[in-house]
Amino acid sequence: MLVWPFSLFLSCIAPGLVLVGSERGLRKGLGQLEAYLDMEEGVAFQMDNGMYWGSDEDVCIKGVHEKVALCKFHISRLPSGKVCIRNWKGLCLAPMDLSSEIDYPIQPVLFSNKPYVEYDVFWKDNHVAFKAYNGLFLVRTCRVYHTLAAAKFHPDVTCYFQPLVGDHPPPAIEIMSVVPCDVSSVTCSPYILEEQVYVNHEKVPVTHTFVMFWEPHSTDHIIWTRMWGLGMHTSCTFTILDTKCLILYTEDNEQMITFTRFISEYLVKDVVVPPRTEARAHFCVDMQSDAILSFIALVRKKRSVQDVTFFAVGGSWMGLIYSNFRVEVRFTDL
Repeated sequence: MLVWPFSLFLSCIAPGLVLVGSERGLRKGLGQLEAYLDMEEGVAFQMDNGMYWGSDEDVCIKGVHEKVALCKFHISRLPSGKVCIRNWKGLCLAPMDLSSEIDYPIQPVLFSNKPYVEYDVFWKDNHVAFKAYNGLFLVRTCRVYHTLAAAKFHPDVTCYFQPLVGDHPPPAIEIMSVVPCDVSSVTCSPYILEEQVYVNHEKVPVTHTFVMFWEPHSTDHIIWTRMWGLGMHTSCTFTILDTKCLILYTEDNEQMITFTRFISEYLVKDVVVPPRTEARAHFCVDMQSDAILSFIALVRKKRSVQDVTFFAVGGSWMGLIYSNFRVEVRFTDL
């Protein structure tokens, strides 16, 4: 498996993203929504007021307080690069041009090759915004009740929607195991962590105990080849040499994850120091502070007792790897 140089990690996540107008941090692209493309579990969208898009028997898309079956939508990418949003009945969401309205209410319609069922997608943090064919962003509106409409040229907080897994209850997703690839790429070098000296001035041998605590921390990085976890946190550990490493997937469907790993090692060595002798102890370790490894994670997705599937997903990990934490003692006559 290819191991990506860390300098290319960020640029590989979402190439071609651009800032949109004066909206700081708003970028063009699927963002977190990519995790839900063409997924059987679908996607639900939570509004800024905590409500969810709901598509019931009414013609409009209403805000509902709880995520139910009517809140499940499906996202697919079109040949144009834009997306189509279908409700649980398979109908496409489209802005309707009603002369009596000052905006364009979103209603389910039959699929068409016309551009009115297509949307450009933008993302900011773990939220997405949709721009309709007429240049207007989808927005939560409120008159008698909360509905969805294409109504604003410049997005504000009411235009941002958080994608969540559509199924209720959601499936259980768990990383079962992690297999590192090409471990031979790890090249640890020896380092002296600390020196301790004990001098025996006596005329008889003396037993001395050398003690060291080693408690460094490592800034680790994970990059997944794709988003896959449907917004559910899961983690798993694997071991390289003497190092226990952590692999995780987050609720925000982050493709690149950075976190701090704390390491704690304890070493005690009893040494018999001859008479009138200096004992000089070097606490040493073999390590590589910026090791990069590719890995394969085996994932289990359980939708019900009868519906359990397994799949593999790849990624790269970067962090501190070490082995052979030890003490080396040298004796010198006084």
